[in-house]
Amino acid sequence: MTAGKPERVFRRFLPPERQPEPVDPATDEARSEDAREITALPQRETAMERNGAYDHGACSEMRRSGKKKTGGDKTVLVARFFIYALFATVFGIFEKRSNMDTNNHTLYLELKDEEWPFEGVEQEREVVRAIVADDAGALYFVRANRDDVFGKASFLETSGGGVEAGEDLTTAIHRELKEELGATVEILCKLGVVDDYYNVIRRHNRNHYYLCKVVSWGRQHLTEDEKHYFRLTIVKTNYTDALRSYEEGRNTKIGRLIANREIPVLREAKRILDSIQESAD
Repeated sequence: MTAGKPERVFRRFLPPERQPEPVDPATDEARSEDAREITALPQRETAMERNGAYDHGACSEMRRSGKKKTGGDKTVLVARFFIYALFATVFGIFEKRSNMDTNNHTLYLELKDEEWPFEGVEQEREVVRAIVADDAGALYFVRANRDDVFGKASFLETSGGGVEAGEDLTTAIHRELKEELGATVEILCKLGVVDDYYNVIRRHNRNHYYLCKVVSWGRQHLTEDEKHYFRLTIVKTNYTDALRSYEEGRNTKIGRLIANREIPVLREAKRILDSIQESAD
Protein backbone atom coordinates (compact mmCIF):
# COMPACT_ATOMS: atom_id res chain seq x y z
CA MET A 1 0.00 0.00 0.00
CA THR A 2 1.40 3.42 -0.95
CA ALA A 3 2.12 5.80 1.92
CA GLY A 4 -0.76 8.18 2.61
CA LYS A 5 -3.13 6.47 0.14
CA PRO A 6 -6.04 5.90 2.59
CA GLU A 7 -6.09 9.59 3.47
CA ARG A 8 -6.07 10.67 -0.18
CA VAL A 9 -8.81 8.22 -1.13
CA PHE A 10 -11.21 9.00 1.69
CA ARG A 11 -10.43 12.65 2.37
CA ARG A 12 -12.75 13.71 -0.49
CA PHE A 13 -15.72 11.97 1.17
CA LEU A 14 -15.40 14.05 4.35
CA PRO A 15 -16.80 17.57 4.95
CA PRO A 16 -14.23 20.27 5.79
CA GLU A 17 -14.77 20.03 9.53
CA ARG A 18 -14.06 16.28 9.42
CA GLN A 19 -10.87 16.52 7.34
CA PRO A 20 -7.85 14.83 9.03
CA GLU A 21 -4.89 16.81 10.28
CA PRO A 22 -2.07 17.11 7.74
CA VAL A 23 0.52 14.41 8.23
CA ASP A 24 4.00 15.45 9.30
CA PRO A 25 6.33 13.96 6.65
CA ALA A 26 8.94 13.16 9.26
CA THR A 27 6.40 11.33 11.39
CA ASP A 28 4.92 9.66 8.34
CA GLU A 29 8.27 8.28 7.31
CA ALA A 30 8.62 6.70 10.75
CA ARG A 31 5.32 4.93 10.61
CA SER A 32 4.98 1.45 9.28
CA GLU A 33 2.62 0.73 6.41
CA ASP A 34 0.28 -1.28 8.66
CA ALA A 35 0.15 1.45 11.27
CA ARG A 36 -0.84 4.04 8.67
CA GLU A 37 -3.56 1.74 7.34
CA ILE A 38 -5.07 1.16 10.79
CA THR A 39 -4.92 4.88 11.59
CA ALA A 40 -6.91 5.68 8.44
CA LEU A 41 -9.61 3.06 9.11
CA PRO A 42 -11.70 5.08 11.59
CA GLN A 43 -11.88 7.88 9.01
CA ARG A 44 -13.15 5.44 6.40
CA GLU A 45 -15.63 3.85 8.77
CA THR A 46 -17.03 7.18 9.86
CA ALA A 47 -17.58 8.27 6.28
CA MET A 48 -19.26 4.96 5.38
CA GLU A 49 -21.40 5.01 8.49
CA ARG A 50 -22.56 8.51 7.67
CA ASN A 51 -23.62 7.30 4.22
CA GLY A 52 -25.58 4.44 5.73
CA ALA A 53 -23.30 1.66 4.55
CA TYR A 54 -22.84 0.04 7.98
CA ASP A 55 -24.94 -0.39 11.05
CA HIS A 56 -23.65 1.04 14.34
CA GLY A 57 -22.89 -2.36 15.87
CA ALA A 58 -20.75 -3.42 12.93
CA CYS A 59 -18.92 -0.09 12.92
CA SER A 60 -18.19 -0.32 16.64
CA GLU A 61 -16.89 -3.85 16.26
CA MET A 62 -14.75 -2.74 13.36
CA ARG A 63 -13.20 0.06 15.41
CA ARG A 64 -12.45 -2.29 18.30
CA SER A 65 -10.81 -4.90 16.11
CA GLY A 66 -9.02 -2.46 13.82
CA LYS A 67 -9.94 -4.72 10.86
CA LYS A 68 -11.50 -3.79 7.56
CA LYS A 69 -14.98 -4.92 6.61
CA THR A 70 -15.05 -7.96 4.40
CA GLY A 71 -15.86 -7.96 0.72
CA GLY A 72 -19.47 -8.95 1.47
CA ASP A 73 -20.21 -5.36 2.45
CA LYS A 74 -19.35 -4.23 -1.02
CA THR A 75 -22.49 -6.06 -2.11
CA VAL A 76 -24.49 -4.04 0.42
CA LEU A 77 -23.06 -0.81 -0.97
CA VAL A 78 -23.86 -1.81 -4.54
CA ALA A 79 -27.39 -2.85 -3.54
CA ARG A 80 -27.97 0.46 -1.78
CA PHE A 81 -26.65 2.36 -4.78
CA PHE A 82 -29.12 0.65 -7.10
CA ILE A 83 -31.99 1.19 -4.65
CA TYR A 84 -31.20 4.90 -4.49
CA ALA A 85 -30.88 5.03 -8.29
CA LEU A 86 -34.24 3.28 -8.69
CA PHE A 87 -35.86 5.67 -6.25
CA ALA A 88 -34.45 8.65 -8.11
CA THR A 89 -35.70 7.28 -11.43
CA VAL A 90 -39.21 6.63 -10.12
CA PHE A 91 -39.32 10.04 -8.47
CA GLY A 92 -38.24 11.59 -11.76
CA ILE A 93 -41.02 9.80 -13.63
CA PHE A 94 -43.67 11.05 -11.22
CA GLU A 95 -42.19 14.55 -11.28
CA LYS A 96 -42.25 14.54 -15.08
CA ARG A 97 -45.84 13.35 -15.11
CA SER A 98 -46.78 15.98 -12.53
CA ASN A 99 -45.22 18.74 -14.63
CA MET A 100 -46.89 17.48 -17.76
CA ASP A 101 -50.26 16.82 -16.13
CA THR A 102 -50.75 20.19 -14.51
CA ASN A 103 -54.51 19.83 -14.04
CA ASN A 104 -54.22 16.58 -12.06
CA HIS A 105 -55.88 14.50 -14.73
CA THR A 106 -56.06 10.81 -14.03
CA LEU A 107 -54.71 10.04 -17.50
CA TYR A 108 -52.44 11.80 -19.95
CA LEU A 109 -51.30 10.45 -23.31
CA GLU A 110 -49.48 11.99 -26.26
CA LEU A 111 -49.79 9.83 -29.34
CA LYS A 112 -48.02 10.03 -32.68
CA ASP A 113 -49.62 9.23 -36.01
CA GLU A 114 -47.63 6.28 -37.33
CA GLU A 115 -50.03 5.68 -40.26
CA TRP A 116 -49.22 8.73 -42.40
CA PRO A 117 -45.99 10.75 -42.70
CA PHE A 118 -45.75 13.90 -40.61
CA GLU A 119 -45.68 17.09 -42.71
CA GLY A 120 -46.38 19.68 -40.06
CA VAL A 121 -49.45 20.90 -38.17
CA GLU A 122 -51.80 23.46 -39.67
CA GLN A 123 -54.71 23.13 -37.26
CA GLU A 124 -54.88 22.91 -33.45
CA ARG A 125 -58.23 21.71 -32.14
CA GLU A 126 -59.69 21.43 -28.63
CA VAL A 127 -62.05 18.44 -28.42
CA VAL A 128 -64.33 17.09 -25.68
CA ARG A 129 -65.33 13.43 -25.45
CA ALA A 130 -67.09 11.21 -22.93
CA ILE A 131 -67.51 7.67 -21.77
CA VAL A 132 -71.25 7.65 -21.02
CA ALA A 133 -72.85 5.10 -18.65
CA ASP A 134 -76.35 4.54 -17.32
CA ASP A 135 -77.51 3.21 -13.93
CA ALA A 136 -77.57 -0.35 -15.27
CA GLY A 137 -73.91 -0.19 -16.30
CA ALA A 138 -74.48 0.04 -20.07
CA LEU A 139 -72.10 2.23 -22.06
CA TYR A 140 -73.02 4.50 -24.95
CA PHE A 141 -70.86 5.31 -27.98
CA VAL A 142 -71.35 6.31 -31.60
CA ARG A 143 -70.36 4.39 -34.69
CA ALA A 144 -68.92 6.40 -37.57
CA ASN A 145 -69.13 5.15 -41.13
CA ARG A 146 -66.96 7.22 -43.42
CA ASP A 147 -65.28 7.15 -46.80
CA ASP A 148 -62.94 10.11 -47.17
CA VAL A 149 -59.27 11.09 -47.09
CA PHE A 150 -58.79 8.66 -44.17
CA GLY A 151 -60.11 5.80 -46.28
CA LYS A 152 -63.25 3.73 -46.05
CA ALA A 153 -63.87 2.66 -42.46
CA SER A 154 -66.47 1.88 -39.84
CA PHE A 155 -65.39 2.24 -36.22
CA LEU A 156 -66.62 2.76 -32.68
CA GLU A 157 -65.88 6.11 -31.07
CA THR A 158 -66.76 8.07 -27.95
CA SER A 159 -69.34 10.77 -28.41
CA GLY A 160 -67.97 14.29 -28.58
CA GLY A 161 -66.58 16.97 -30.83
CA GLY A 162 -64.86 20.31 -31.15
CA VAL A 163 -65.18 23.07 -28.57
CA GLU A 164 -66.90 26.08 -30.09
CA ALA A 165 -65.84 29.69 -29.67
CA GLY A 166 -66.82 31.06 -26.26
CA GLU A 167 -67.51 27.62 -24.75
CA ASP A 168 -65.82 26.14 -21.73
CA LEU A 169 -65.11 22.41 -21.71
CA THR A 170 -68.05 21.33 -19.56
CA THR A 171 -70.54 23.39 -21.60
CA ALA A 172 -69.13 21.81 -24.75
CA ILE A 173 -69.44 18.22 -23.50
CA HIS A 174 -73.04 18.74 -22.38
CA ARG A 175 -73.89 20.18 -25.83
CA GLU A 176 -72.12 17.39 -27.74
CA LEU A 177 -73.83 14.60 -25.79
CA LYS A 178 -77.24 16.16 -26.36
CA GLU A 179 -76.53 16.49 -30.08
CA GLU A 180 -75.09 13.03 -30.73
CA LEU A 181 -76.81 10.88 -28.10
CA GLY A 182 -79.83 12.95 -27.09
CA ALA A 183 -78.61 12.54 -23.51
CA THR A 184 -78.65 14.92 -20.58
CA VAL A 185 -75.80 13.86 -18.32
CA GLU A 186 -74.12 14.39 -15.00
CA ILE A 187 -70.33 14.70 -15.21
CA LEU A 188 -68.82 12.26 -12.71
CA CYS A 189 -65.18 13.21 -13.27
CA LYS A 190 -62.60 14.17 -15.85
CA LEU A 191 -60.81 11.08 -17.08
CA GLY A 192 -57.87 12.88 -18.61
CA VAL A 193 -56.37 14.33 -21.76
CA VAL A 194 -55.09 12.68 -24.92
CA ASP A 195 -53.04 14.64 -27.45
CA ASP A 196 -53.05 12.98 -30.84
CA TYR A 197 -52.19 13.82 -34.43
CA TYR A 198 -53.80 13.21 -37.83
CA ASN A 199 -51.00 13.79 -40.29
CA VAL A 200 -53.08 13.29 -43.42
CA ILE A 201 -55.03 16.48 -42.57
CA ARG A 202 -52.16 18.11 -40.59
CA ARG A 203 -54.19 18.39 -37.42
CA HIS A 204 -53.36 18.13 -33.73
CA ASN A 205 -56.28 17.36 -31.41
CA ARG A 206 -56.26 17.82 -27.66
CA ASN A 207 -59.01 15.49 -26.45
CA HIS A 208 -60.52 16.18 -23.02
CA TYR A 209 -62.22 13.03 -21.76
CA TYR A 210 -65.02 12.89 -19.18
CA LEU A 211 -66.89 10.12 -17.43
CA CYS A 212 -70.62 10.91 -17.48
CA LYS A 213 -73.82 9.37 -16.15
CA VAL A 214 -77.11 9.57 -18.07
CA VAL A 215 -79.79 11.63 -16.31
CA SER A 216 -82.41 11.61 -19.04
CA TRP A 217 -82.90 10.90 -22.73
CA GLY A 218 -84.21 13.11 -25.49
CA ARG A 219 -83.90 13.51 -29.25
CA GLN A 220 -80.63 13.62 -31.16
CA HIS A 221 -79.69 16.88 -32.84
CA LEU A 222 -77.07 15.78 -35.34
CA THR A 223 -75.36 18.27 -37.62
CA GLU A 224 -75.55 17.78 -41.37
CA ASP A 225 -71.98 16.45 -41.41
CA GLU A 226 -72.77 13.97 -38.64
CA LYS A 227 -75.85 12.77 -40.53
CA HIS A 228 -74.47 12.52 -44.06
CA TYR A 229 -70.67 12.64 -43.82
CA PHE A 230 -69.98 10.56 -40.71
CA ARG A 231 -73.37 8.77 -40.70
CA LEU A 232 -73.32 8.49 -36.90
CA THR A 233 -75.42 5.91 -35.12
CA ILE A 234 -75.80 5.32 -31.37
CA VAL A 235 -74.30 2.14 -29.94
CA LYS A 236 -75.41 0.76 -26.57
CA THR A 237 -72.92 -1.82 -25.34
CA ASN A 238 -70.79 -2.99 -22.43
CA TYR A 239 -67.10 -2.78 -21.59
CA THR A 240 -66.11 -6.17 -23.05
CA ASP A 241 -67.94 -5.66 -26.34
CA ALA A 242 -66.71 -2.07 -26.66
CA LEU A 243 -63.12 -3.23 -26.20
CA ARG A 244 -63.65 -5.93 -28.83
CA SER A 245 -65.10 -3.37 -31.27
CA TYR A 246 -62.06 -1.12 -30.89
CA GLU A 247 -59.73 -4.04 -31.55
CA GLU A 248 -61.72 -5.08 -34.62
CA GLY A 249 -61.45 -1.52 -35.93
CA ARG A 250 -57.67 -1.83 -36.14
CA ASN A 251 -57.99 -3.25 -39.66
CA THR A 252 -57.93 0.32 -41.04
CA LYS A 253 -55.49 3.19 -40.56
CA ILE A 254 -58.03 5.54 -38.97
CA GLY A 255 -59.36 2.67 -36.86
CA ARG A 256 -55.89 2.10 -35.40
CA LEU A 257 -55.55 5.79 -34.51
CA ILE A 258 -58.95 5.77 -32.81
CA ALA A 259 -58.23 2.55 -30.90
CA ASN A 260 -54.87 3.85 -29.67
CA ARG A 261 -56.57 6.97 -28.40
CA GLU A 262 -59.65 5.45 -26.80
CA ILE A 263 -58.78 2.03 -25.38
CA PRO A 264 -56.65 3.48 -22.52
CA VAL A 265 -59.49 5.89 -21.68
CA LEU A 266 -62.06 3.09 -21.73
CA ARG A 267 -59.92 1.04 -19.33
CA GLU A 268 -59.54 4.00 -16.99
CA ALA A 269 -63.31 4.56 -17.05
CA LYS A 270 -63.89 0.88 -16.25
CA ARG A 271 -61.53 1.12 -13.29
CA ILE A 272 -63.37 4.14 -11.89
CA LEU A 273 -66.83 2.68 -12.49
CA ASP A 274 -65.81 -0.53 -10.73
CA SER A 275 -64.53 1.52 -7.80
CA ILE A 276 -67.80 3.43 -7.60
CA GLN A 277 -69.75 0.17 -7.67
CA GLU A 278 -67.61 -1.34 -4.90
CA SER A 279 -68.14 1.74 -2.74
CA ALA A 280 -71.90 1.50 -3.28
CA ASP A 281 -71.91 -2.16 -2.27
